[in-house]
Amino acid sequence: MSTLNSAVRGLPSKKKNLKARMRRVSLCVLVYLIWEERNKRIFDDESTSPTLLFQKFWLKIKNKILAENKQAYVYPQQCSARSS
Repeated sequence: MSTLNSAVRGLPSKKKNLKARMRRVSLCVLVYLIWEERNKRIFDDESTSPTLLFQKFWLKIKNKILAENKQAYVYPQQCSARSS
């Protein structure tokens, strides 16, 4: 557990640049995938190939970064459709 604690402490908390965000997202995704794989092996008696895990890792990171970059914007057409 000490290596996870040191990894979290080493993350920049206030920086908004892409490299800092990638580090934070990568750690979160990695921990989630390890937890998910552990549960699959224990409870479902299934395992995922390392290649597929790596693909899932990059896909989740990409999706998270893209989702963070989208800003909430309400288009005028949406407003008029709601008020009707």
